[in-house]
This record gives sequence, C-alpha cells and structure tokens, in this order.
Amino acid sequence: MIRDTLTAVLLACLVASTATEVRAESAKAVKITVLSSMLAGNAGEGIGEWGFAAVLEVDGQRLLIDTGERPETVLRNAAELKVDLSSITDLVITHNHSDHTGGLLTLRRELAKRNPNALSRVHVPKGIFYPRPGPDGREGNGLLPLKAQYEATGGTFVEHACPATLMPGVTLLGPVPRTYRNGTGV
Repeated sequence: MIRDTLTAVLLACLVASTATEVRAESAKAVKITVLSSMLAGNAGEGIGEWGFAAVLEVDGQRLLIDTGERPETVLRNAAELKVDLSSITDLVITHNHSDHTGGLLTLRRELAKRNPNALSRVHVPKGIFYPRPGPDGREGNGLLPLKAQYEATGGTFVEHACPATLMPGVTLLGPVPRTYRNGTGV
C-alpha cells in the first residue's frame, strides 16, 4: 500500500516537474552568504556551530535556506556581515534536523519587529510534519511543537509534494522517499 502510494506520488511529481522544467528560467547572478556552519566566521569574527543557514540571492531575489542550530547564531553572524535579513520573506527548511531548524522562531520573531513579512513563508517538503515516534513511544519530530508557535507569529508553511521552482534556477525537490530501519519507508 505504502509503496503504491509513493509510486503514484512520484509519477504525479514527475509529470508536474516536467511541465515546470520547460518554463524554468536560468539564473544570471547568484550569491551565497553562509550564516551558520562549523566553518563560519573569520579569525575573531562570527560564530561557528554544528548547523547550517545561508542566504541565497538569485537575480536580486533573496531566500534564506535553513536557520542553524542555536537561536542567536544566524542573527549575530548576519549583523557582523551586515546582511539585512528583514527583507527576506521566504525560507526553505531542507530537512527536519535541529541543526537546520533551531533558529526558526527567534529569527521570525526578531525580524518581524522590523518587517511583519520577514520570513513569513517557509517552504518545506511534504511529510516534514509527520509524527516520528521513537522506540520509547515519545514523539521525535522536533518541528511539531515549533509549527504552532511559528504559525502564531502569522507565518505559514508551504508543503511541497513535488519539485517546485522558487526563483530562477532554484527548485525545491520536495520529499525524497527512503527506507528506514523498519523497511516501511515511514
């Protein structure tokens, strides 16, 4: 049943992505500014952490990719690099690990003080909010409690089941099916 459902979703995504690819534009100018990584910062500047966040600028449009591990890292590194995040409305969370989602609430709350639309839309792969019970039965999906808190700030999540072009040359793939230890793919 699950395999049949995944096959149907993948076929639907293939058809949708093929139609999108024909109209996709190429990027002319691309700039990436890393704001969180274990290699962030120059000597004596910036904060490094086990996490990831970067501003992707394509032909003048900007997008934040992930939010790092600790709540303040991206804010502090952006300030040191003189990168204004308050004008960025869209964010991509690539996957559900705390080192990519840890700054979500802090960034939204702080930046919304300057611009209510800052980081107001988060693009995520479909399934990112599925429950993930651990062996002890406790919920392991750390994004579930953050979802309601983020939405309470006026932000919205956009779940993508198929590849979606976010800006010229930038496509979010959507979910990537895989088999877990129990072999179910869930």
